[in-house]
Amino acid sequence: RERECRALDDFIAATLAARGGSLCVSGGPGAGKTCAVRAATDAWRRVHPETVVLEVNCMELSQRSPSGLLHRLSALARGRLGRSVARQATASGPRLLAVVAGELAELGRSIVIVADEVDQLVGRRQPGAGGGVGAVSFEALLGLPKVAGAPAIALVAIANAVDLLERRDGAARCCDALLFESYTAEQLRSIVRTLLDLEGAAGAAAAVALGPTAVELRIRQVAKESGDCRQMVRLCEQALME
Repeated sequence: RERECRALDDFIAATLAARGGSLCVSGGPGAGKTCAVRAATDAWRRVHPETVVLEVNCMELSQRSPSGLLHRLSALARGRLGRSVARQATASGPRLLAVVAGELAELGRSIVIVADEVDQLVGRRQPGAGGGVGAVSFEALLGLPKVAGAPAIALVAIANAVDLLERRDGAARCCDALLFESYTAEQLRSIVRTLLDLEGAAGAAAAVALGPTAVELRIRQVAKESGDCRQMVRLCEQALME
């Protein structure tokens, strides 16, 4: 994932040096999206510890909508600012965007927001903004870094659906895109070799126990069906535990 990691590094650096922006990272499950994004944010914070990183998994939201994500970001910001989350503002629509932008500005001059599983915020039957009166559209959420009063925000939205932006009218105009292709058989072989090599003698024993033929067959099967590297990681972990 060297190419994708470089793209993430470049996005964070360029975005925080400017007024902010959004990036949609898409790809199938197990394509390494979340790991790569976390690696990029960790690398950035090692050099720029003043940058605040907020991460939200949208699967964990009680209200799975753009407004629900904004309320969660507000709660995270208020918590770090030492304010009562229970007395969080009940704003909606554009006002909610403005409130969250203001709270983030108080939190720091540069903010990285990682929103994982953003597919949960977008219904396939809602191609437009939708959501009712006072709701925040997905497109408006992606525009949070451009709201007046916001600090420099790098918003990274992680999605499994590779066509998420295409399905949302106007989303592509306010957000860059980075596609994580499924892992190839050769990439999966490299992952397995690296994982086992890192374990030294235990890894060598695990490789013998697994058997090269069985591992190769499994690699080809995973590459053909999904490219989900997590399946190969679990295989290695199980072999190391036995």
